[in-house]
Amino acid sequence: MKLRRVILLCFAASVCVFMTVLPVLAYDGQPEEEDESALLEEIESKSGLDRLYGSLDDDTRELLDMSGSDGATVTDIMPENIFSSFVFSAKKKMQAPIRAFAALFAIAAVLRICMGFENKEVSKTAETVGTLACAGIVMPPLLELFGAVKTAVDGAMIFLSGCIPVFSALMAASGKVKGGVTFSAASVIAGSAVPFLLKTIFFPLLSVMTAFFIVSQITDSSLSKTADSIYGFLKWLLVFLVSIFFAVISIQTAVNSSIDAVTEKNVKLVASSAIPVIGGALGDSLAAIKGSVDVVKSGAGAFGILASVMIFMPVAAQTVMWIGACKLGEIVCDLFETKAVSGILKGMSTVFKMLLAIIISVAAVCIVCASAVLFSKG
Repeated sequence: MKLRRVILLCFAASVCVFMTVLPVLAYDGQPEEEDESALLEEIESKSGLDRLYGSLDDDTRELLDMSGSDGATVTDIMPENIFSSFVFSAKKKMQAPIRAFAALFAIAAVLRICMGFENKEVSKTAETVGTLACAGIVMPPLLELFGAVKTAVDGAMIFLSGCIPVFSALMAASGKVKGGVTFSAASVIAGSAVPFLLKTIFFPLLSVMTAFFIVSQITDSSLSKTADSIYGFLKWLLVFLVSIFFAVISIQTAVNSSIDAVTEKNVKLVASSAIPVIGGALGDSLAAIKGSVDVVKSGAGAFGILASVMIFMPVAAQTVMWIGACKLGEIVCDLFETKAVSGILKGMSTVFKMLLAIIISVAAVCIVCASAVLFSKG
């Protein structure tokens, strides 16, 4: 019996020594922060965020770098960086609006001189020619802007479609399975509905509205009132569609976040209590891994929001510049009392403002989709 007790004591002492020395032997000399950083880099590389950054065009990547984004990693985002990106985009597009304003000023001045002639036929002819010349100055950049908006929307929808597998996988890995479903559904709906609505409703009606504004000033007809009615219809339709989309996404995000929170707590409870001995350690390990995935998920959501802003920033800056040119031209024409030219510029500025509203609304839809990833909580 004594020999048996001695053997058991020796064995117990050996186990204690082994358990004491094992952590020292297993320690590789790397700080915990480096291990966590390596884990984050591995998760980010396997998530496919780098491929999303590569799918963007060169101008968007340049604006992202100026705003403080290091590839697909959002590092140092400051308001002044974003404002600098907007100013940079505006500077690249400001020459054409400035030249157009100078031409409009010259047309208004010449037209005012011609309208001072006693011959009414000469004055009327000069007014018609000046109105057509004003329309010829503004129409080409307006058509170019139509194409730029279509290109930006198509690029945003392609980017949003590429985000679906990446963001959904990150949300599922962090325990937000229902939230991932919400993001996928919202992205699919936006990617399908936005181009369809622009192609079938908004752009055709904008073209009709532009034609009505020009014809009404040349023929002295009441088509400008019809154009104003079309503008009101498009404005309220846009507000209605965006409000419905935001309401549905907000409700779904709130409900699914609650479901994901309950599911996550149940999984942790089962892991901690159902598995003997190592259940608590396993639950803590799951929480640590989930925390790392949450960090990558938040960074991915921030990158999605910033990329959505930068995709539409150049065309938004260009639209703002043309609105300013039309408004300044309208002021000059009012000073010279050239009502026909002033009416055309007022109509063109209305079309540009509607385009800007479309740009902001589509960008907001993309931002809300990315926000569902950033603000999903478990």
